[in-house]
Amino acid sequence: MAIYHCSVKNISRSSGKSAVASASYRSGEKLYDEEQGKTFSYVKNEVAYSEIFLCENAPREYQDRETLWNAVEQIEKQSNARLAREWEVALPNELTLEQSKELVKGYAQSLADEGMCVDANIHWKDGNHHAHIMGTVRAIDEKGEWSAKTKKVYDRDENGQKIPQIDKKTGLQKVDKQNRKQWKSHKEDFTDWNKQEKVEEWRERWADHCNRSLEKAQSLERVDHRSYERQEIERIPTIHEGYVARQMEQNGQTAERCEINRDIYAANTVIQSLNQRIEQLKEKAREILNGAITKLRGNIRSARDSRADASRERIDETRSRARQRVNQFTYEPTGQSQLGADEIQNVAYKVGERERETAHRTQSFERRKQEITRYDSTLSETDRRIDKLNNGVEQVTRKLKREEALNERLQRLRTARGTDEPVGRNADGNRPVQADHSRATGGSVAERLASLRSSRASGELQQGTPKNTVRVDQHEKEVFTRSVELGKAQSADRTGDTVGELLASARAGINGATAKEQDSGASRADREIERERLNRERERQAKEAEQRLARERAERKARSHDRGISR
Repeated sequence: MAIYHCSVKNISRSSGKSAVASASYRSGEKLYDEEQGKTFSYVKNEVAYSEIFLCENAPREYQDRETLWNAVEQIEKQSNARLAREWEVALPNELTLEQSKELVKGYAQSLADEGMCVDANIHWKDGNHHAHIMGTVRAIDEKGEWSAKTKKVYDRDENGQKIPQIDKKTGLQKVDKQNRKQWKSHKEDFTDWNKQEKVEEWRERWADHCNRSLEKAQSLERVDHRSYERQEIERIPTIHEGYVARQMEQNGQTAERCEINRDIYAANTVIQSLNQRIEQLKEKAREILNGAITKLRGNIRSARDSRADASRERIDETRSRARQRVNQFTYEPTGQSQLGADEIQNVAYKVGERERETAHRTQSFERRKQEITRYDSTLSETDRRIDKLNNGVEQVTRKLKREEALNERLQRLRTARGTDEPVGRNADGNRPVQADHSRATGGSVAERLASLRSSRASGELQQGTPKNTVRVDQHEKEVFTRSVELGKAQSADRTGDTVGELLASARAGINGATAKEQDSGASRADREIERERLNRERERQAKEAEQRLARERAERKARSHDRGISR
């Protein structure tokens, strides 16, 4: 798969670097350094492409690599001056050499368009396709000369006037030796190339160029310049292995950096499975909650409709009876009624009472409708609160998983750093990686982490010794073995536990085994004597290890010196 790598760094005299030597190494050409009076020759078969890109005002003679970088060293006078800036980029394996050339050309030309001279080189190694792009730190003005790195800018007041420098003793404006007035000023960069935002822009630009090339090559892979944390991806980033570690792995040895990356891959697999399980549980919880809300709404609507239908039926029945009673009155042409006046008044009173009852029920019906409307608004507010709670739960879950992943990563890196011995650097500036044949390559990630942390907790791990040797007394070995077996037995029936729970189980087993051993052991005085003996033995072993380490360092330094002389 396509990976993203874009490292921006400076080449300066303060670190003992030379622009001509750096250009010779990256281009594989033989170049003469006029400043040192020395010729550098780094002829390589892996350099597949090399080209100089000049900015608009650059002289044509700078098209020669030796002329360009000797001019750079000549214009920089200070002993700690920055000579050049380098972009070290990884080329996607999905691209061919010709496609990679087009990619590097486009990116180098975009840098030259900003006003710098660019030296681009592609190293086409098997399994490690990358490019070195060097750029000048000074721009070139319209006259074809190197411009200053910084420029003087006068401070201005609110009226746009220069602010004078006042002498505190005299209260007058300061003057220099030539009696020239002094004004407050500050320095600003001539270009924006030193800003942190510019580095972010360059990194994003390289990702865009890579994605366009991958799309043109009809590849589905894409790269992103942002970290996993900025992309909100729950994944632990791997560390840089280097070609030395890969060569050791190819020769059948176990490299520490490759082993760390394998542990990270396994941890990422566990994190991914846990994330999938969490998403499944969330989806199931949403389905249950939505079903309950739908059922509640249906019950409320059915109750509302039944009450409304019953009220309508009662109102219609009352009106029908009232009409029937009114229709019972028949009037003769002579104006005499078949019923008496008292009975007519009684019927009229009852009709009015029925009408009032009907009006009252109508008002009650309207109130019920308003209550149902309020219930609907309450349910909508409840839905919004439930969505807000769900969002809060998701945020808390992400934060907890991120903290757990970071804790595991920090613990693993601390363990890795604790087991690394301080060694020098080789000719390429990389730390040599030593094989660790004593590490167990089998077992799950949880068991290996539990074993390592248990060893550190019980004081068995002796840091600073060659190849991370673990020295354990026979008595302590038995205690540790029984504690680990007890921890595994306690967690054997819990196959779905997380790494944290397995570690907690292992620690519980260690504590239980240690307690049993202390109860069944000898007296306190005997244990103190045995502990003092063990401490003396460990101090003696540590001194021997330090002596061996000093001898190995001297041998490595001598070998490194010999290799430098041979070069």
